[in-house]
Amino acid sequence: MVQKLSNAGLNAQGEYRVENTGQEPLAVESVVMVRNVKQGTDEELSPAERDFIVMPPQATIEPGAFQLFRVRYLGSEPLSETTSYRIIFKQLPLKHETESSGVDLLFNFSTLVFVSPDGAVGRVETRIENERIVMKNLGNGLVDFNSSTVLIRTASSTKSLPWNEFGVNSPANFLVPGQEITIPIDLAGLLVK
Repeated sequence: MVQKLSNAGLNAQGEYRVENTGQEPLAVESVVMVRNVKQGTDEELSPAERDFIVMPPQATIEPGAFQLFRVRYLGSEPLSETTSYRIIFKQLPLKHETESSGVDLLFNFSTLVFVSPDGAVGRVETRIENERIVMKNLGNGLVDFNSSTVLIRTASSTKSLPWNEFGVNSPANFLVPGQEITIPIDLAGLLVK
């Protein structure tokens, strides 16, 4: 679940649909966190409730029903580059009328949201180090590899691979500005296929 939003205007909003497929009412709340990712995919999350409005912030969803959660970016500072967030939907415990011992399993699901200023562009630098491909986003926008094609050239051959084949060993399908990933690769194996 990925949202790509602008920092202003109609494209600064999106929505999520949460459906209750269970037999009991489902209480859900939303939490907004800003992501800091530079090396690999390790992320640091910090509260960012003021950057978004989520309506409703909490809801109880009856069995078989759904709730639309509308999100809008409100950031007060102008963006110079794409900023990444997580909007997390957390299940809240409901008090049961009969008290009994047991374990309640609660879910949390986390979504990615990328907010970009107008004209932001991702730019990938690629190099090979120790039989690994290192990719870094040197631009100020998001790099989305999902619809990309990778061109591999050696002295004797050239091969074009869609990202879904090439990127199976990649730790990420998106790169935010400054993020770098390393992909172990067997170039000989790729070129033979």
